Amino acid sequence: MTKQPEKKQGLKWTLALPVAAAALLGYFWSGQVGIPGLRQSTKAKYSPAASVKIDQGTILGRLVTDGTFPEPLEGFMGIPYALPPVGQLRFRHAVPVAAGNGTLETFELGPRSIRANLFVNCFHRKYLQLCRCPGKQLVPFTDDEWLGPDWESEDCLTINVYRPKGHTADKKLPVAVMIPGGAFNRGAARMHNTPSMLAWSEEPWIGVSMQYRIGVAGGMNAGLTAREGLLNLGLKDMYVALEWVQKNIAAFGGDPDDVTIMGLSAAAHGIGHLVMDINQKKHLFHKAIMDSGAHTARAVHWPYSELNEAHFQEFLGLTGCNNRPDHEILPCLRAVPPSTIIESGQKVYEKSNPSVRWAWQPVIDYEIISRRPIDAEMEQSPHSYWFNPQRGCHIRPSTQTPSTPRQDLYTCPVRQTAVWGSRSPAVPPVYLYHWALNKTAIYGANHGDQMRYQTYNAEVRSISPKQDEIAGFMHSYATSFIVHGDPNKIKGRFDKRPEWLPFAGKDGNDAGKTMVFGEGNDERAGGSRLGTSAQFTDYKWAEKECRFWWKQTENSED
Repeated sequence: MTKQPEKKQGLKWTLALPVAAAALLGYFWSGQVGIPGLRQSTKAKYSPAASVKIDQGTILGRLVTDGTFPEPLEGFMGIPYALPPVGQLRFRHAVPVAAGNGTLETFELGPRSIRANLFVNCFHRKYLQLCRCPGKQLVPFTDDEWLGPDWESEDCLTINVYRPKGHTADKKLPVAVMIPGGAFNRGAARMHNTPSMLAWSEEPWIGVSMQYRIGVAGGMNAGLTAREGLLNLGLKDMYVALEWVQKNIAAFGGDPDDVTIMGLSAAAHGIGHLVMDINQKKHLFHKAIMDSGAHTARAVHWPYSELNEAHFQEFLGLTGCNNRPDHEILPCLRAVPPSTIIESGQKVYEKSNPSVRWAWQPVIDYEIISRRPIDAEMEQSPHSYWFNPQRGCHIRPSTQTPSTPRQDLYTCPVRQTAVWGSRSPAVPPVYLYHWALNKTAIYGANHGDQMRYQTYNAEVRSISPKQDEIAGFMHSYATSFIVHGDPNKIKGRFDKRPEWLPFAGKDGNDAGKTMVFGEGNDERAGGSRLGTSAQFTDYKWAEKECRFWWKQTENSED
């Protein structure tokens, strides 16, 4: 008889493997076949350029470039950090891959987790908008051939490592781990061009990106899963991936004691929850970049809430696993075809999407999230933070304008988080920025626009000299923060950018100031104004306006 999953111990979720799962381990690392579910057909065109030995086996990587990089990188893509969460491992804690002595070619990104339908409600008259359709991918995926094919699968728990060409384990470099975002229902590693960000950095570091379970696979939070100890599986995947980094990154030449985690939108929300985790026994990261989101930016409910139970019951009805005793529900869900799980989970999310009361969101679990975010200020932990409260359009009915309340969905909560994080001198520096570059004539700066600038993507830096400078400034600040914990240390080509002080100020001066990018620039919206690439300015008026919304937070929590 097989043993059932054990409960979480510390930061590891362990499980005595069923026979089938144990067989999968051998399949993973036999050295003669690939990872179950991964495409193998295009790998023959790549030649190994580097190898790294870790406990899982020997990892073969290849050279990575988009054709514009100053020098190719070494990329190790699609490394499994956990067993495929399929079949009897579906809706369970991720199981780390065990030791092995095989060889794995890691030449392409692994599949992304199944995401919500890209175009749901795109032509719904009431919610039609110009900047982004509800349900559409937040930041378009990079579809460059050099990353490998773009596809999705339940078998998605993989991690990618990029390092400068020729780098070895002899010298330990700072590490940045990119976590993808998108309402906890969309997103994948390929949305963030981590290779470009690293390749154009003027000081070296190790780039990492990861996939975790999204949608119903990572967020089936309800009373039943609470009783089974299976809440917030997607957030816990992040921890399993970060444990993998701690265990293995030194073999790639990374410093496990200097790790920055970074992410946009829902990923920033998730990072906020990790930052606030009072149960974290050891430090898996040391700095955090939270772009256009924070743990305070979304209501976090109890798993037993009416909203979560309604989503769960609707999902059970669609899968055919309803109207049965509780002890039969999870076995039923693990036995149905993947397509049933995927389609049913997407339908529930799509129905909830226009209301922004999205399905499959994190909940209070007393493990990672011990209380509502609004009930706790920033923990006094050894982390430095970088926040963006960014203005711009998000999911908005066509009758609303950018000045109406939905603009403040993320702007005010993120600013509130920066205020909290700057109150105590015991907390490391917090840096706040505001993205103001107009991409569209009507909606201005859009949610997520800054990502292509942060990574210094060719598609934005090639638009004009001014766009190149804005991208260069932002990229330099970000990479300097990753390497030094200070956005000003790296100088190089963009050494004329203004000094960026912590939100708390310096020597009692300049408190509350914000770095503003692209103010007055409307080139991408069809205009001719160049505006200002970056300016460090007093944005206290924003706090004054946000105080009204902060007082209303309690009203949106239930």
